[in-house]
Amino acid sequence: MPWLFLVAAFIAGILISVQGITNTVGSRLISLPMMVLTLSFVQTIPPLIWLFKHPPSLGWWHALTHGARFYIVSGLIGVYVVSTLSLAVGRIGSLTAFVVVILGQIIGGAIIDHFGLLGADVRPITWVKLISIILILSGVILLFYGEQQPPTPLSHE
Repeated sequence: MPWLFLVAAFIAGILISVQGITNTVGSRLISLPMMVLTLSFVQTIPPLIWLFKHPPSLGWWHALTHGARFYIVSGLIGVYVVSTLSLAVGRIGSLTAFVVVILGQIIGGAIIDHFGLLGADVRPITWVKLISIILILSGVILLFYGEQQPPTPLSHE
C-alpha cells in the first residue's frame, strides 16, 4: 500500500514540473495574472462538481465560515507558488527551479514534523534525515556551480 502512495507522489512530482513549464509559457502568452486566474478557475471546477454531489456534512455556511482561515492561507500560498515558479522556470530552468522547490519542501516538512506544527504528528529530525537534507543541499550547490561552467552535453553528436 505505501508503494501506491510513493508512485502517486512521484507522478505528482513529474506533473508539477510539467505544470511549471506550462505556466511559464502560458504566462508569456496571456500574462502572469491572467494565467493564475485561469488556473484558479480551472482548479475550482472539479471540487465544485464534487461538493454539489456530496454537500459538506455541517452545511455550506459552516464549511465556508469555519474553513476560511485555511482556504484563504492555502489560496494565497497557491498564488505565490504558481506565480514564482512560472517566473523562475523561465529564468533559471526547470531542473534548478524544481530542485530548489524540493529542497524547500524537505526543509519545511522537516520543521513541520519536528515541531508538530499545524497539527502534524511530531516526528523528530534524526541524523539520517539531517544528512539527507545536506546531500540535497549539496546537489543544489552543484547545480548552481554547473550553471556557471560551459555546457558539456551528454550526447555524442
